[in-house]
Amino acid sequence: MPVISVIVPIYKVEKYLRECIDSILDQSFSDFELILVDDGSPDHCPQICDDYKQMDNRIIVIHKENGGLSSARNAGLDYVFSNSDSKYITFVDSDDYVHKQYLECLLSGINESYAQIVVTKCLENVLDCSNRNPSKIPYLIKDKTECFDMLNCKNAAIVVAWGKLFSKSIFNNIRFPNGYIHEDEFIVHKIIFGANKICFIDDCLYFYRRREDSIMKNEALKNDDDYLIAIKDRLYFLLFNNIKTQAIWYTVNELMKHISLIRLNRLKIKDKTLIKETKSIIKKSLKELFFKRRLYVLIGLISPRFYLHLRSKHHL
Repeated sequence: MPVISVIVPIYKVEKYLRECIDSILDQSFSDFELILVDDGSPDHCPQICDDYKQMDNRIIVIHKENGGLSSARNAGLDYVFSNSDSKYITFVDSDDYVHKQYLECLLSGINESYAQIVVTKCLENVLDCSNRNPSKIPYLIKDKTECFDMLNCKNAAIVVAWGKLFSKSIFNNIRFPNGYIHEDEFIVHKIIFGANKICFIDDCLYFYRRREDSIMKNEALKNDDDYLIAIKDRLYFLLFNNIKTQAIWYTVNELMKHISLIRLNRLKIKDKTLIKETKSIIKKSLKELFFKRRLYVLIGLISPRFYLHLRSKHHL
């Protein structure tokens, strides 16, 4: 059975799909299975998947009704846990592509560090990566406490699902939330909690394509409710599991910024009860904050405009 399961969720990306699949099939490490999850794509993606399946027996194709990115990733995970003896899992988005040594370097990172997750950096919109050679810079190992401190909602290297190799056991009891966007923010804290060590490779092996027609660029598809729910749930998780790190402040600060912008009508949400729920969990977190930060939050709960001013002035 393969060592690594590569899961690729697919929807309306026929322009980019072949480049993505080719970059995976061309890996220097070949002992993997490639799970292509067609999420009810209305273009030629389903046929492209089937064509590739005929070309390479490492490919498994799952055709399903459209359910969104989380649903597609979960379908891949469910297949792996039901049908595969692979030890590791990685996700590649279907409009992105990876370096020829992506799997080799990530697997080496896990084997050498005894970590449960290895993370690589990414480059955006790289046209030709064929001549890039991964550096031999030593791996950077962090424990879970250090990784929680990186959860400042700005560090894409830790927050997103792609660009990582996971020990399969990490996903024993974790799935992506169906019906939501910002799906990675919903589970990243749970993933970190399940790992004793995380290994970071100081090189760019994943190539991310920033598209104007992506969900995060489409104002009609954006959902600020989902983001608020995700970060609110993260704060609850940190408090419930008694994780006393800088992550609590980062998360509170992000929530305060978000609800301040909503109260000033600079952001819109559909479910107004989220503001009340968010304030409640923020108040429960106050005892975990230093006095000055606690004071900032209490002021912000009264005056969102002043809180945003403090954020800007003091770089909170």
